[in-house]
Amino acid sequence: MTPVSQEQLNREMDGMNIPDITSATIRQILALANRLENHLGQPFVHLEMGNPGLPASDIGIEAEREALLRGIANQYPNIAGIKEASGDMGYAMKIAHCIGPDFALWCGNDDITIPLLSI
Repeated sequence: MTPVSQEQLNREMDGMNIPDITSATIRQILALANRLENHLGQPFVHLEMGNPGLPASDIGIEAEREALLRGIANQYPNIAGIKEASGDMGYAMKIAHCIGPDFALWCGNDDITIPLLSI
């Protein structure tokens, strides 16, 4: 079960001239989420998840860390946090030290939930 029907999603995307969700920019995704929230009358939890099942490259990891240090979270206030699911506690600690108190770090791996809470 999904909170948004495929028909509603397609209608909103058509209204925004987004041909395919994979071609949408970050700003378009945020605007689409806002339109869907307004339609449903209920806010969404906004977070960046990466690509499930694909390991992040070292370049991408470093770029994410640098973006967080530059305050990227302040530029996209509707994004509430990052789901950290790499299983790499060292990387999770680096991310945790880059974010402020208003940007959440969610644990995506049960086996590191408790240690992640300690940082």
